[in-house]
Amino acid sequence: EMFTYAVLENGSRTPTHCTRLLDWYKDVFPAIIPKDPAEAAACYALIMKCITAFWRLSGLRMQITTQAMIVREILPVQAAIDHLFLACSMDEDSHTDSLSCWQLVENVLEQGMREARLLREELAGATKMGNAERAAALQQQLAELDGKTKQLFV
Repeated sequence: EMFTYAVLENGSRTPTHCTRLLDWYKDVFPAIIPKDPAEAAACYALIMKCITAFWRLSGLRMQITTQAMIVREILPVQAAIDHLFLACSMDEDSHTDSLSCWQLVENVLEQGMREARLLREELAGATKMGNAERAAALQQQLAELDGKTKQLFV
């Protein structure tokens, strides 16, 4: 919790400062996350709570910071979505506005759709070239991506 707040505080000047700090410390976060899945989930929830509390007056900065952590694989998409749906369900303790929450969900979905489109294009190229092995691998990746996207909202 203290480490997350320290990174947020030092990166609070601009989004560029924040992303630069996240780039520098992206290897530290996995080292402090417990290996036990239940404890890791609690730790990710705490990171999301820190982000939403720190940026409670700026939904856009909350969205940018969360997205930056997801892109750098510091924070799993599932943890961010769970927090937004459970903790930020427009109650008085949410620390953020619902528009920012929905925009973050939309960004996550768009990212998944981009990945799926790229995989489909690559799959079409592999099929056209007659590379059955590569096509099968791409279909497997596409199925995994589809499963992950569905799991986010179950």
